[in-house]
Parts: sequence; C-alpha cells; structure tokens
Amino acid sequence: MSGELSEGLALHTRGGVIRSITPILGNYFDLQDTRSYVQDASRIFFSRVAATRIRTWITHSTDNSLWIQGSAEESHPSRAMLAAVSVTVQPYLTISYFCPLGTAFPSSQAEPTCKEMLLDMIKRLIVKLVFVLPDEIFTTYDLSSSRFEILVEPEVDIRAALGLLRDIRLLSKYEEINCAIEGVQFLEDRTDIFHMQNLRRTLRQITMIMKTCFTSDGYVHVLDDLLRRGYVDEVRV
Repeated sequence: MSGELSEGLALHTRGGVIRSITPILGNYFDLQDTRSYVQDASRIFFSRVAATRIRTWITHSTDNSLWIQGSAEESHPSRAMLAAVSVTVQPYLTISYFCPLGTAFPSSQAEPTCKEMLLDMIKRLIVKLVFVLPDEIFTTYDLSSSRFEILVEPEVDIRAALGLLRDIRLLSKYEEINCAIEGVQFLEDRTDIFHMQNLRRTLRQITMIMKTCFTSDGYVHVLDDLLRRGYVDEVRV
C-alpha cells in the first residue's frame, strides 16, 4: 500500500502517536474528575433564557461558541462550573478542561502561573484528541514522535503546541467535537501583555477548530474581546 501513496503522504497509526505521548499520559488523560458534580448539575436551576441558550448550544452543530458567565462571588462549585459539567455529560463527544479542579502539577508545587496553566490546558486537549484519532492515518501532516515529545517538556512554544492541537483535531475521525473550558478567569493575567496575547490566540484557535463552551465566574477580559469580535456568544447564569 505504501507504494500507492502520493509524494509527502505517510501512514501513521493512533497507537504510534499514543506511544509518543506515553510519558505524560498519567498526567494528562482523564485526570480531572467531574463525576461528583453531576448530580448537583442536574439539580441546578437556570433562568428560562439561560437554559434554552445552553440547550441550543449543545444540540446545534452549527452554533457559535458560547461564553457562560456566572457571578464572581459564588462559592465552589459555582453555577458556571455546574453549567460546564452539564455540557460534558450530554450524549455528544465533548473534551474538557476544568481549571479549578487541579492540573498535572504536583501538589507540593507552588500554585501554577497562568502561563503554566495555559500550557497545561493545551497539552490536555491534545492528549484527549489523540484518543479519537482513526486507527490508521494517511496524511501529509507531520506526526513524527519528535513533534509530540515536545509535550513532555515543561516549557513548550505556544505556537508549536497550537499547531499540533489544530492538526490532531483536523485528523480526528469525528466531524463534530464539542469542547468545554471551565474557569477561564484562572487563565487570565492582565499584568502580562505577552501572556494575554497568547491566551487570546489560544482561545480564538480553539473556537476555530471546535465548537467551544467557555465558562467563568465573573468578567474575563479576553472572553469579552472575543464576544465583541463576534467569535463567541454570551449567556449569564
């Protein structure tokens, strides 16, 4: 079969890609457990407008990405967080990242910086998308092990990581994948202009490759910017 491949086209396997990220699988695959919040999410009451908007987002494949904004003063778990949980338990393929539920950083480590948490989020989304790749992948994209091995490093170039995220999503065997990112306020540091540029670039990139639900407790400058530019819609809970 390899003789029939056009120039630049190569055969890769999902198993081979998984082996490339084996060193970080324990850290990034299915680490964040939201099961304890599912019952709370099923009981929470949203206004008719909010409930209808969230349900429409879940069921309509062509819908825009959505920002669910809750109160900045709510205790854990917040209404916005429970809204994100309700999105992930729907019968639609959804990958997620919950900022408040802990990351791949050891508990002995100091609180991660916004930059570290942003990279942690990108790595986790990549790992989850790897598991929905086809068994065999014929592509001109670079899926060499060296490209995935950068994920093992604590410092990863944001642009390189986003390029890998984009390629893995485009190669998925599923045409429609939803994404839920909860607690975006934890990712924002308005004192760091360079980080804010990377955060804006990352969230915009994610909306381009997946229908995404962002949630936050309170105002988030980057999401407000995406709202004003028409990249996301907003509902308050």
